[in-house]
Amino acid sequence: MVQARDLSAFLRLFDDEPPSFALVAYRGAPGMATAVIADTYGPAAVVEDATVRGSAVGGDGEDEGEPAALIAVVAEHESPWTVVLHSVGYVGADHLVALPDEALDLSETLGTDALVLSADAGSAGYELYRGGELLERATWNDEQGYSTFESQRGGSERDEVRDLAPAIALCRELGLHVPACCPRRSGRQSWLAAADPERIAHASLLDMAGNQLVGDEAIREASTDAYPRPTADMLRDDEPEERHPHASRLRGVLLRWVGRVLGE
Repeated sequence: MVQARDLSAFLRLFDDEPPSFALVAYRGAPGMATAVIADTYGPAAVVEDATVRGSAVGGDGEDEGEPAALIAVVAEHESPWTVVLHSVGYVGADHLVALPDEALDLSETLGTDALVLSADAGSAGYELYRGGELLERATWNDEQGYSTFESQRGGSERDEVRDLAPAIALCRELGLHVPACCPRRSGRQSWLAAADPERIAHASLLDMAGNQLVGDEAIREASTDAYPRPTADMLRDDEPEERHPHASRLRGVLLRWVGRVLGE
């Protein structure tokens, strides 16, 4: 059976519980995300070519380990997309503030599509960028429907919002498959647990060692709004030249990463 290229497989991790996660996905090589995260948010312990285990992803048996608060950078075979799982099972205010900015910067630096998507407690939202420009933004709640919908690409609100229907439809339209996987650890060992490990072409795990994605003040400002309101402008000054605060740094990361690849 051909698996749908969307969000459905990933959402099955949550069984009957409301999904809670935050991720960024972009068209590009996975090494770029690893470099950007470490360079933008601070030092990180990086496990390149992490072990991928085919196991019951949501299991809690002795051999399954326990969920790990690690960032997973995952790419599948024959897919142009890289998925950056920032959190599975929870969403913090820092994710709502920082991840739209990360997606925008990746999109601008690589000249590509990038998507930030988060969900928690029956609410969800996404922002889609292309070449550094915001194409579409939506937030909604299962009970109340859309709270925000803005589109520069002729998109329209979906008739159904329950069970993340708008996000599933968007991923299907983009050809983005989010694999059913999450980081796990046991003692000092960590790995990526995946329902279909043979589909995984690359997996890296990053431990931010307590580093915050953004400062406390930005988190407090974001927390004054009702969830979810992921806003790409939260951390930007009003001056046009400061619109993308990490852009020059990201370009430097890109050049270093490309140089490393070409030198191998």
